[in-house]
Amino acid sequence: MNWITIVWLMNAGACLALAAIYFVLWCSQRKSWMYLAFSCSAVAGAALTAFELALLRAQTTEQYGVILRWAQLPIWVLVVALVVFVRLYLRAGRPWLAWTACCVRTLALILNFLSIPNLSYREITSLRQLSWLGGETVSAPVGVTNPWILVAQLSSLLLIVFFTDAAITVWRQGGRKRALRVGSGLILFSLIAAGQALLVVWGIIQVPFRLLRNSWPVSGDGL
Repeated sequence: MNWITIVWLMNAGACLALAAIYFVLWCSQRKSWMYLAFSCSAVAGAALTAFELALLRAQTTEQYGVILRWAQLPIWVLVVALVVFVRLYLRAGRPWLAWTACCVRTLALILNFLSIPNLSYREITSLRQLSWLGGETVSAPVGVTNPWILVAQLSSLLLIVFFTDAAITVWRQGGRKRALRVGSGLILFSLIAAGQALLVVWGIIQVPFRLLRNSWPVSGDGL
């Protein structure tokens, strides 16, 4: 087992452990729905880590396309769960922004399953084998961008605006620690994930497709 597999499995395990902790907290405090939302986001994070590892190890364009297609499902769960979490925990963020971000992401999910091979590409022409971080060989896609990916990118933009709006509101209300710890973490996480996906899908850079960037937007401390 190489180091990439070990690190990615450890990351998935950490996400599942976090999900279990907050699910147990929700079971003991059933009115604290933010715990359940956070637990769902952590489960989605674990699933995305597994999909990301599968993409790195994909051997054919068909396999890569199928993996990337099904990866949109946990992305949808992650987006919706984080929006719900922010609304319940920070008690901030404009509701219409929250609804719009979730609805646009839902539209992206529908378009993904109506598109062949997936929302990101109309066709994956080849896989480049790249030497990455210590000499490990991983797969990176080369293909024709699906214009419907703009819907997903709009959803990501709306999500960043929603997180920013929520963080600013909490900051102005005096909750500066929560705004910095949770709000800034979510904004940075979203910017990195959306920016890297945009550059890869549109062929600006050719690097492995990173769904989650092996990072987590908030630690969960102090919830």
